[in-house]
Amino acid sequence: MAIPALKVLVVLSLVSVLVLGMGSACTGRDTGLQREVLASSAETSVMSQSASQDPRPNLWVDPSGFYVLRDDQNVSSGMFGMDFHIHVTVRNLGESSALNFSVFVGARNVNGESNFTIFDNTYNILNTTNDTVHVDVDWRLLTTVEGTCEIWACADLANNLDESNETDNFVTIQFDILRLETDVVVTTGPSAFKGGDTIYITALVTYAGTLEGVEGAQISFFLTDSNAAVVSYTETTIVTTDPSGHVVHIIMIPTWIDTGVYYIGARVFDEGKVGLASVNIAKASSEPLQEPVNIPTLVIVAIVAPAAVILLVYWFRLSKRLR
Repeated sequence: MAIPALKVLVVLSLVSVLVLGMGSACTGRDTGLQREVLASSAETSVMSQSASQDPRPNLWVDPSGFYVLRDDQNVSSGMFGMDFHIHVTVRNLGESSALNFSVFVGARNVNGESNFTIFDNTYNILNTTNDTVHVDVDWRLLTTVEGTCEIWACADLANNLDESNETDNFVTIQFDILRLETDVVVTTGPSAFKGGDTIYITALVTYAGTLEGVEGAQISFFLTDSNAAVVSYTETTIVTTDPSGHVVHIIMIPTWIDTGVYYIGARVFDEGKVGLASVNIAKASSEPLQEPVNIPTLVIVAIVAPAAVILLVYWFRLSKRLR
């Protein structure tokens, strides 16, 4: 009875070995198949990625490369007459050249009521990924209207390029226009005048608290009395300062003005200033002027008249002898 049991055990062991061997072989075949599937899948993914890569250009106005400088310092505000430098960086993130595209730079107020172009030009970026164009613009602020505006830059404003991404071509930065505040220094040469005279004025307009002249400022002048009241008919026409902030003008003093101390005032755009310089003005004389004596005429008469008398006497005597 023991021998048959031993045979059963041996048979079971052989069956177990065969099953394990077959399982191992199957496992090896499965692993190889998985590797083939994974490799095929990766190749398909690469081919799919290559097929989906957009060959078109893609212009990008880099926000970090868009800024406003004054005296080589980044600024976000300014006043009338100041000069600024605007820098714009445009990159091509696409796979093909971006040719003959425009770059515009402009300014607009925040509510969009006013929008104007400061600069525009045409550029090319060849077929090199991340190739860059740097745009440099000089800008003079020529408005006295204070408030917040936006400086903007746009690549391909007319949308002439077929790009893979059309949403990254426009950027803005905030810029504050400040109220123009000035100092005015006036000199007149003589300080004593009389009614009817002309006061010759030299003035320098600078930004308040600085020595920097304001170019292009519109300014007029006038006389005031000791109570800061403007003297009628003394306000001048408007003139414009030169690049250094200087201007020359005249004030005509009325003939009827009373004797006293008067002051020169100025109006820079809508900003009035009084007491810039004082002048002493005397009332014009009311006595009638005497006719000037024409001395040369009297001298001629005094010389010619006796000569004429002598000549007449000589001819009279000569005519008597001839008879």
